[in-house]
Amino acid sequence: MKVKIKVKYLIMGVTIVAFFLSVFHYVLHPKMEDWIISRNISSGNIAEGRERILYHIEKESPNRYELIEKYMIHPAAMNQYDVYVGPSMRQMNGSVSNRIFTREETIPYIYEYIHRENQSNNLTLLEAVDILVAHYRSEKDYSKINEILHEVISDEELDEYYYHELKLREIEQAIDFQYYEDAKEMLDSYEKELTDRFPDFRLRYATLKGEWMLNSGKVEEAKTYLKEQLKIQEKRVEERDATFSDFESDSVAEVALSDNPYYEELELVHNSLSSISDSESLSSIEGRVITSEGAPMSDVGVFLRDESIINRSVGAYERFQTVTGPDGSFSFDSVTPGSYQITLGFLYDQIDGWSWPVEMDEWIDVRFGENIAYDVELSPLIDIYYPANDDVIFGEDVTFSWSKVPEASTYTISMAIEYDGGSISSPVITGIEESEITVPLEYLYEKTVGLSFSNDEWTSINPESILAFANVNGKFSWSVNAYDQKGKLLGQSEGYRLREETMGELPFFQLKSRKMTDADEMLMSGKLEEALEMYKYNVENDSDDLHSLRMVTRINGLDAERAEETFYYRKKLAEHQPTADNLFQVFEYYYFTAENMEEAYKWFHKYLEVEQQRPGPYVESLYGVLLTRLGKLEESRNYLSEVIKEDPSNRFIGYWLALELYFEQDMEDVWTIADSYRERGYDAVKWPSLVKELEKVDPVVVKEAVRLFLLDEKEKLRTYLLNKGEEIQQFIHALENVR
Repeated sequence: MKVKIKVKYLIMGVTIVAFFLSVFHYVLHPKMEDWIISRNISSGNIAEGRERILYHIEKESPNRYELIEKYMIHPAAMNQYDVYVGPSMRQMNGSVSNRIFTREETIPYIYEYIHRENQSNNLTLLEAVDILVAHYRSEKDYSKINEILHEVISDEELDEYYYHELKLREIEQAIDFQYYEDAKEMLDSYEKELTDRFPDFRLRYATLKGEWMLNSGKVEEAKTYLKEQLKIQEKRVEERDATFSDFESDSVAEVALSDNPYYEELELVHNSLSSISDSESLSSIEGRVITSEGAPMSDVGVFLRDESIINRSVGAYERFQTVTGPDGSFSFDSVTPGSYQITLGFLYDQIDGWSWPVEMDEWIDVRFGENIAYDVELSPLIDIYYPANDDVIFGEDVTFSWSKVPEASTYTISMAIEYDGGSISSPVITGIEESEITVPLEYLYEKTVGLSFSNDEWTSINPESILAFANVNGKFSWSVNAYDQKGKLLGQSEGYRLREETMGELPFFQLKSRKMTDADEMLMSGKLEEALEMYKYNVENDSDDLHSLRMVTRINGLDAERAEETFYYRKKLAEHQPTADNLFQVFEYYYFTAENMEEAYKWFHKYLEVEQQRPGPYVESLYGVLLTRLGKLEESRNYLSEVIKEDPSNRFIGYWLALELYFEQDMEDVWTIADSYRERGYDAVKWPSLVKELEKVDPVVVKEAVRLFLLDEKEKLRTYLLNKGEEIQQFIHALENVR
């Protein structure tokens, strides 16, 4: 029997089969594969996931570009680097599992991605370009960067916003690679394309043009141009927000400008030019990022950050940024005078098992025409041995042990209190000479590491932070730092440990030796006032109950209105248990609260008698100031001149300058001291500028004003400064804010 099928039905059947095969090939199969890959990665089977991704990309599967986007572009673009490390900040982004390919592995595929036709997602295209630019910057290959940017910018389907983004990147790269003639042509051409639709692009253009002028030696022209641009921007914002007339304090314009990083960057470049002229040459900074074994660290982000922005997160737009080359090298040119810090950007696999042992007061001071060398050396993380992995301590003491660091002279142990929502850490044991130390638990019970509050009310304190290491139910952690003979940080145990071979022991432990009192339980239940009354009752009925006495001082000290009562208990604690911490708290009361300098002097020397090592620069500087309040000006001058030289923060430099002025030191010499020992920090006083202004003031007036200040003759000083001129008034006002 023959079955006849009409041709039209045959064609229809074949078409339907082809349709479903096409749907399966282009839609269902890619989705199934993506699901399988996601399952592999989420279950920890990274190797198989990687293999499947690469197989489908190489096979030119229908979803190959989606795989490149999802697993190569987005993880890298979400945050340019996983970890940012600098003297004043630590910043961690994303999850360890975000990246399953190294940046080097992704470059060929991302390069192919930007050359494909029908670029529908401009944001992903921009992310891809940024990854490639960062890579070729590390290779110092400007021609490749220029080729990539030019080709993408020429795409007629590119959205207007992303067109402007990429044009600015093109100009920035030309300036950074010192192709100044090319940059000038780009600037002139792009200026005609600026639009009011994107006001931030005008700010960024103005900053880049100012940078070009600066790099081309046109300093005075740059000053004038940037000043005009700042005024134009302020006027634009004020006009835009003129309708908002019901604001009584800061105008909307002021708020908008202060929150705009591009305006801040424009202002920063302008301010950095205030002290230089066309005749003065700018500086350069160059160095390498290497490990302690001498291996170069390539593809590391390097950011040179001005002191005014060091406390803010690293942003997409930073004035000075680059990437280390294959030999770990980096460089910055045309650096204006000022104080800077280096911040490094790492991928997780680069920093895993390593740390940059740098402390917050490490600065690069740039003056005119300097070529500064600044190398960064990463150290392997110190391994901790005991206590670890939630060890429970029941005895009367605890032994801390860790791996020895070559060339280490001393170690410092920091301890942290873990609580819901975070932890608080602080140095607890300092000046340790061996890689092991045993301490009595009573010593730890005396220690606090800071306080944590849930809101602004003193009664909202987290009880874990006040009971501290006396909390039997608490969970604690510890870390160790190593220092050389000069006090320079050599290495640390705290860092990023991501692989099994770098993970090591987990630094958590518990202290279970003591028994919680009823007052302790009351405190941990959140009933602060009731607990305080119970602790006071215990103290009154048992003079040897040092734990309750400590807790009274801690809780009472939270309320400033109870200062006198708190001092009564603190002094009592210092008399019963004259440790360095307790004696110093009494000194602080007499110094800061009572302003009784004679008593402060007496208690400071009691503190010195029991302190087993030299106090830090801050404490020693307080003593130097105390000497001035007692009229011992010559002694204070000699003392502070030595102490401040060892203090990286130069927090009390104002007092040393005032003493030099009182003893009629030459103004030029005083300025040299101010310039050599600049105060550090976000709100640091510009002492060199203030001293320079004093050249306009009668030296007799300067000497008398600083004398009255140093001897704390507040009323006489206020009267004396009337009509004496703005310069001396500003200097004295800055001195009054030194703390």
